[in-house]
Amino acid sequence: MKKTYIQQEAEHIHLSINEKGQIRGRFQVLIHDVSAVRKTNTQRYSTHATASRLSLLYNLCIRPMAITLIITILLGGSASFAAERALPGDALYPVKIEMNERVRAWAAVSNEAQAEWQTRVVERRLEEAETLAAENRLTIDARSRIEANFEEHADRVEERIAALEASNNSTAAADVSSKFEVSLQAHANILERLRGDTEESVQAEIKPLIGKVRARVEEAARSRQNAEIRIATSTSADVKVAAEGKQKAAEHKIEEVRTFIERSSISAEMKAKAEAQLELAATAIAGGKAKMELKLYNEAFLFFQKAHRLAQEAKLLLEAQIRLPIELKIDIRANQETETHNAMEANEKTEIRVGGSSKTEAGMDGGNVGVESETRGTTEIEIGL
Repeated sequence: MKKTYIQQEAEHIHLSINEKGQIRGRFQVLIHDVSAVRKTNTQRYSTHATASRLSLLYNLCIRPMAITLIITILLGGSASFAAERALPGDALYPVKIEMNERVRAWAAVSNEAQAEWQTRVVERRLEEAETLAAENRLTIDARSRIEANFEEHADRVEERIAALEASNNSTAAADVSSKFEVSLQAHANILERLRGDTEESVQAEIKPLIGKVRARVEEAARSRQNAEIRIATSTSADVKVAAEGKQKAAEHKIEEVRTFIERSSISAEMKAKAEAQLELAATAIAGGKAKMELKLYNEAFLFFQKAHRLAQEAKLLLEAQIRLPIELKIDIRANQETETHNAMEANEKTEIRVGGSSKTEAGMDGGNVGVESETRGTTEIEIGL
């Protein structure tokens, strides 16, 4: 496996046993006393120990890469790795959001990369809420903390999508908003299902979070639809390159999900249902290839993007089945609507329905092929642990 930049740099840095012990001790103090340090940020510190904690906190916030190197060297990455599993209220949770996530955000440079990472952060918050809810541990404090962070990073995703649209990069805007929409929709479905299987106090906390998520789904859907309309009517040569890239991404995602299905411990029934959804994704790929041959690259892009959404949703729901520690049964109703029918008129009609059935009608007339695609949730995949 190719080593990361951090790993390569860490190999050249060595600390003595005493130095390691001192830094480890200070790091542990920080975890348990981080709130106190923040409250006294403007006060004059009179003791050396307090000053050391403030200095470490400063480095944690301002110099995340350096701190990551130190922790990786000291603990072999164990603290940082353990923090990835932390939930609100856990001692290592501040490390997860203040260090790990800041470092990864620092590494994302472009608007598209930033949007994808911020989307992942949103997913992480929702996964935390789902885990706590499944364990009947979602309190008002935890939910409020998760919700605030969710809103903050969702805002950032929308800002990045707007920036992509402003720079006339419709293909990237459509790609990011599509992924964001599918992810939010999948997690909204999971939370909705959990709301019916948890204690009343937890149900009360899940409900407002679902409302926040669904509002963001609608906004992401609008952004995707607007970008798709621009793509469908675009004459830019860049659309061909975007379509080719989206084809590769969609095919890779389908293979990724197939591998996941093969290696995961899910029931034969679930495997069959997930594979059925992947067949629909493959059908969309075939439709996109037909458009590529006719040099209708804008329409091809939309087909390939649809295929990617189908595979992405299947993967998210399968992961939830494995991740959550309770019996869970989820109906997948893909909320993926391609509002570009007027730009795709012709004599070939392809109808793709997400879930249990698919139907394709084709006709050729004078070499022109038009496609009408619909992916309103007429198909269901049930996930049961």
